Amino acid sequence: MFEEIGLSAIIIVSAGVVVGETVTEGEFSKDRGGYPCSATLNTDAGKSVILQLSDYADAWSLKFVVPDRASVYRRFFDSRGLRDEDAFEDAFGGVRIGERSFDFNDTSLFEIQRQDVDEKTAGIFSLDEQHNAVRALEAMADDGIEIQGLVSLDGTAKVLGEFRSCSYAAMGLQEGERVETDFRAEYRMIFERAFENWVTSMAQAEHCLATRFDDNAVSEVIDAAADAFYPGMLNFRKRSEYREDIERMLPMAKLSGMTDARTEGCLMAGRLADLSRIPVDRAIEEAAKLD
Repeated sequence: MFEEIGLSAIIIVSAGVVVGETVTEGEFSKDRGGYPCSATLNTDAGKSVILQLSDYADAWSLKFVVPDRASVYRRFFDSRGLRDEDAFEDAFGGVRIGERSFDFNDTSLFEIQRQDVDEKTAGIFSLDEQHNAVRALEAMADDGIEIQGLVSLDGTAKVLGEFRSCSYAAMGLQEGERVETDFRAEYRMIFERAFENWVTSMAQAEHCLATRFDDNAVSEVIDAAADAFYPGMLNFRKRSEYREDIERMLPMAKLSGMTDARTEGCLMAGRLADLSRIPVDRAIEEAAKLD
């Protein structure tokens, strides 16, 4: 089961048709800016795409940084000129590399207001965990990188050789070496997305006077998640750090819920809050079964 990245279905909403670009030059760098390996792909359109291998917090990830697309990014702001994160994530849910497709684990656009978007504004798209990064590196042996509706590149394979070799070496791997899927990590990433949605939904329901925000339930879920994703006596410190990481998500998720109550209304808010708890518990339960 779940041999590939796509553990959860992602609906990709077209952000428009993009004109293909050809990579004319690749700039490789090693151990720069905190990234073990980086590559900048410059195109015949005078634009660029940056690839970065990251080992932040002892977790490997492959990031695609895409600047120079302000006209596209400005579409993902609401009538008040504020960033619509859900629409952005839905539109750019994955990437095609060569002949293979991968679902992003994380997407971000830092500008909060449309008026701040310019050509330096960059979307950041991430494939997290070593097994996902390795499969993407394997696919880069074939030509082509496309984030539908945003960027489509040809001529990538010939300029990514150094980046691929550097990335394998940084992770202590040989090219072609098989890396097993870390299902616990996959369930953890599913949990984190579902948890944020649940907290937002509960906050929305509270501001709609449909139900009260359940702080005790949130604390219990965080403890259960830490135990499920970092089991064992030797992981005591990681469990503590993970609880802190998840707790840092709470203020922004609650604020999003308050905003949603004002902008989206309160229809079925209480029921939706209850339903949003289901994938949270399911991800924890599936991870616990791996013990």
